[in-house]
This record gives sequence, C-alpha cells and structure tokens, in this order.
Amino acid sequence: MHDLHLMDEPELKKLCMETLSPHFRIVSGDHPDSPECVNFYSGKSLRPDFICYPLKPLRDSGWPDWMFYIEVKDCKGGNGASRMHEMAWQAKTYQDCACLFRLPAFTLVFPDFQTVLNSSPTCAARKTDYADWFSGYMQKERVGELFIYNPDNWKIKFSSSVLYDHGDKRKNFQLLDRKHRGVCQ
Repeated sequence: MHDLHLMDEPELKKLCMETLSPHFRIVSGDHPDSPECVNFYSGKSLRPDFICYPLKPLRDSGWPDWMFYIEVKDCKGGNGASRMHEMAWQAKTYQDCACLFRLPAFTLVFPDFQTVLNSSPTCAARKTDYADWFSGYMQKERVGELFIYNPDNWKIKFSSSVLYDHGDKRKNFQLLDRKHRGVCQ
C-alpha cells in the first residue's frame, strides 16, 4: 500500500501510469501532442491528466470500448475538503469535454476522495461519512474513484459500487447506463 497523502503530483501520475499502462493506452494530457479535449459548453480546450483507452486483452475480457479521463491531485494543496472539492469540480468539468469526437464514459479521480479529505489536519478527524456521501453525489456526475493498492490490485469505484476490480476480476459495467449519452461512445 502506498502512502498517497505524502506523494506529490508527479509521483502520483507515475504510479497511475505504471499501474494502468499494461491494461490501457494512456495519453498524457500534458504532452504537447495529446488530442484536444474541448468543453462543449464553453468551447475551451482543457487537458485532463490522462486520457485512457482499454487495450485489446482487457476488451476481450469484457471491458467495453470506453474512453475515460483521470484527474490526479496531490493531497498537499489546500485543506482536505477544499482540495477534494477542487478535484471533483475539475473532474466534472472534464465530463463535458469531447476528445476526438468522443465523450468520456466517466472521469476518475486519484487518489480517492477519502484519502484527499483525511490528508489535512483540519479534516483528519472527520468520519468517512462525508467522503462516502460525496462520492455518491459525484456518481451522478459520472465521476468515480481509482484505488491503487499495488500493480496487480487496483479498482474503480462509483460511490460504494465497484465498476471493475482488477485484483479479483469483479466487474459491473451496467453500473453506468450510457443511454442518455447517445452515440458519443
């Protein structure tokens, strides 16, 4: 298990890339050649930290051909609650960004909301109730959480439900009903 609240953003991005790159083609939003992601409300170009596409072995095992984004934030900036809200708002904003004529299936935050919330001395005494409630609220915005325990044990959750658990291969892709998004995916 990594001590995520002590890691800075480049370290978190490296961990994310090392863990997920065997399973996804990952494009860094910071790279000058990364595809443009345009917010369809404002028309502004935005840069999610990562744009991810499942590789063939993962698709062959049942993973849908969904593109998604990942927003990475270190726990050092601001207090836990304000940092968590900043991260969530940014992830929600990415949900409204088309990239190469595709909308994301979802946007993930890393680290998870509870880790970010509890990293601050002003919020460390909070119970998990707020982070749990907040993750449930963000599920409605199609913002989920990425948990990385080690290279072979990672999962994606929306509120208290697991979308995919790489450790035990549990999956529930019906968790995100795509009907309202039309033909973008």
